Amino acid sequence: MKKIKKPRSKTKSNVSGIEIWADPEWRPALEALEGYSQSGIYTGKSDPKPLAKLLCSGKPIPPEVSWRLGILLDPPWGKKGKVLALLSNKRYTGQTELKHIEEMIDLKKKIEVAKKSNGGKLEAAIAEVQQETGKSRSHLMKAWKFKWEDGLPLLAKYNPQMA
Repeated sequence: MKKIKKPRSKTKSNVSGIEIWADPEWRPALEALEGYSQSGIYTGKSDPKPLAKLLCSGKPIPPEVSWRLGILLDPPWGKKGKVLALLSNKRYTGQTELKHIEEMIDLKKKIEVAKKSNGGKLEAAIAEVQQETGKSRSHLMKAWKFKWEDGLPLLAKYNPQMA
C-alpha cells in the first residue's frame, strides 16, 4: 500500500480568505478516526479512541467535528468512499443483559413459589421448575442464588452512569 502524506494544516492557507481549522485536540482525533497517523501519514487504519475520549469528556464539540461526523454518517456521495457505521455485537448489549437479569429474577420467583408448595424443599422445587421451563439444574441454581445487586455491574458496563 502506498503511503500518502497529508500536509499538516496551519491556521491560514496559501489561498487568501480561506482559514483551515486547526484545533490542537480535536483535529488529530478526527484525523485518527479517518485513518491518519499522528505524523500525518495515511495508514488506512481507523482509530476511534482519541475522538471517543474527547466526545465523552464533556468538552464542547466544535461545529467542524459535528459537521464531519454528519458527513461520515450520511455521506452525500452515497456508498462510495468512507462511511461511518456502528458495529454492535448483539450478544453483549445492555438489552441482552437486561433480559438475562429479568429471566433470572423470574426463575427465582418461580423457584420460591415451588419451594413453598413443596414444603420448603429446594431440590424438589428446582426439579419442578426444571420440568416446567426446560432449563438446566445449574442454570436454575444460578437463578436461585441471583441477587439484583449482582446484575447492576453487568448493566453498568454498558451505561457508566449506573455505576
